[in-house]
Amino acid sequence: RGRPRITPRNSCLEREAGRPDMDGNSLALKGQIMSASTACTRLSRRMRIVRTDRFTDAYEHGRCIKGRMLTMWIVQTGGGAPRLGVVTGRKVGKAVERVRARRLMREAFRINRSRLIDGVDIVLSARSAIVGAKRRDVEAELMLLAKKTGTLRKMSEVGSQMSGETSS
Repeated sequence: RGRPRITPRNSCLEREAGRPDMDGNSLALKGQIMSASTACTRLSRRMRIVRTDRFTDAYEHGRCIKGRMLTMWIVQTGGGAPRLGVVTGRKVGKAVERVRARRLMREAFRINRSRLIDGVDIVLSARSAIVGAKRRDVEAELMLLAKKTGTLRKMSEVGSQMSGETSS
């Protein structure tokens, strides 16, 4: 009953191996299981915006840019990893569509957060065009909006961050 216990034999990779992602693709492709860095990386509480005053700050002082499926507010925080807040209004659709939209936005951010600069709070608001969209479409729009706002890292910075190098 309840949540499965995490033991060396019941690792995150084993639990996630047969579970399909949001596009219906199995995480185990041709007998290969995804790496631990992609399958087990969660969007922890420290990476999310949850307090109302942080959302209000983003709306009042942040830069707003609208796309077809998303509206993005960016606020400089001065340091730390990029954080995400997601919002879906009732215009997006019924509860099922709103929940799926929030999951799509969180997943697009989680996968691409290493490509975003540090020291920013990002608030994403779903627009009605997100209903029925694929994860890749939401990711592409997120990256387009990040590029327009200047919050996308240069490719050289992304490569050095992934390898653990630090610039002096």
